[in-house]
Formats: sequence, C-alpha cells, structure tokens
Amino acid sequence: MSFEFIELQLAQQKQQHLHRSSIAISGKQARHIKVNDKSFLNFSSNDYLGLASEPALVNAWKKGLICLE
Repeated sequence: MSFEFIELQLAQQKQQHLHRSSIAISGKQARHIKVNDKSFLNFSSNDYLGLASEPALVNAWKKGLICLE
C-alpha cells in the first residue's frame, strides 16, 4: 500500500498518547458544557462569559435593532 506510512505514523502517535481527536458538542454556546457527563468551563466558545443569553443584553440588542430599522 502506498500510504502505509500514514497508518504507521498514526499507530505511533496513539502508542505515545499523542493522537488528538475532536468531540462534536451540540447545543447553544454556553459558559459550561457537558462532555461524557462531566461539566467543563468552556473557554473555546465566543461566549465563554455567558453573556449572549443574558436577558438584559438580549433586550438591549433588540432595542438597538429596532432603532436601526
């Protein structure tokens, strides 16, 4: 096989615990996320402070949008 070297590299990475894999997380952006029933603070979202769903800010954004119309 011409791409056997790829399989060898992946096997080496897995053996050395260097193989990375990503986990898809569904749902809205939130300050906390659950992965495998464990809760984590989410620093990888654009909303790590949890302000996108803050009612006072949502209302202010709505008022601002109405003013732009």
